[in-house]
Amino acid sequence: MMKNLILLFIILGMNLMEKETLNSVDLSYQTRGTQKNLHITSEKIVVTINGQTSNYKITPAQWKKIVLATKKLSFKDLSTLERPSTKSYSDAAFEATLKIKTSLQEYESITFDHHSPPTELSVLIKAMKTTLAGKKYRTEF
Repeated sequence: MMKNLILLFIILGMNLMEKETLNSVDLSYQTRGTQKNLHITSEKIVVTINGQTSNYKITPAQWKKIVLATKKLSFKDLSTLERPSTKSYSDAAFEATLKIKTSLQEYESITFDHHSPPTELSVLIKAMKTTLAGKKYRTEF
């Protein structure tokens, strides 16, 4: 009887624990006078540059590539990564920030120079940029 009760609590507890799934990724660049944002979900790509927004469809293969790139990251460590350079301090580079929203929480990276992200973020940022291949704003990121 006791074993059955323990087993029941374990099964109920497993059902209550939600698995963290990726909802969206955002890459933002900014400097004096310019703001750029690349927002990607499983359904669409939204590019905003200085308030002008364009929407694009995303393919399942593109989304899968982004999801796989996030699997290599420790979300909770994004805010403590080391920034490789500091050119954005003097406006010699855009300040960039990466945000990852999951079913459980939102995570934000440290601020980094747009062409010099922390090594840990490089694969994900490259996957995000490739979704813009053939699009009007492909060179903006």
